[in-house]
Amino acid sequence: MSGKNESRSDYIKEVLKTALILLTICACSALLISVVRYITLNPKNGDEPNAVDLAILELFSTSSGSEKLEGDYANEVLGVYKVMSEETVLGYCVNVNPQGYNAPIEMVVGIDDAGAVVGVKIISHSETRRIGDRVEDVEYLSQYVGKKGSLSADDDIDMISGATVSSKAVLSGVNIALSAVSTGEGELS
Repeated sequence: MSGKNESRSDYIKEVLKTALILLTICACSALLISVVRYITLNPKNGDEPNAVDLAILELFSTSSGSEKLEGDYANEVLGVYKVMSEETVLGYCVNVNPQGYNAPIEMVVGIDDAGAVVGVKIISHSETRRIGDRVEDVEYLSQYVGKKGSLSADDDIDMISGATVSSKAVLSGVNIALSAVSTGEGELS
């Protein structure tokens, strides 16, 4: 009988040894992945693109760069950027922060060199989930593309039912951006 218990004891030791080896391999792998992720997401040189830079690249995918223009902006204008492709001005991106239902909605509005909206990118908001956050929907934002001048609800832009305040905030942000570029905060005027 003691041979049987010894055999069973050896089997349990072998299973525990294998489990310990696998656990050690998993722990080392997780640690290595965490270190690599930390290093790649936190570069030391400070050159990581911020949300505004990423929005500009999304709105003007053929750009070779952008330059923030200096100026005294209106309260809701956080910055105006000239977007270039080599030596050619493609247009402007305006970072605006209109008041939404719960808090300001930070967004970037791309405007081409002819003064028409090329796109709108919501960077951050605190709008109500599944109601006000529908202003981020591509279908909603796409209705701004190609629009110029001063836009109004219903005539130019459809509001989102149940999210009128949020929709009006985005509309206000686009109008502020168009005004900033046409009045000289950008250089289209």
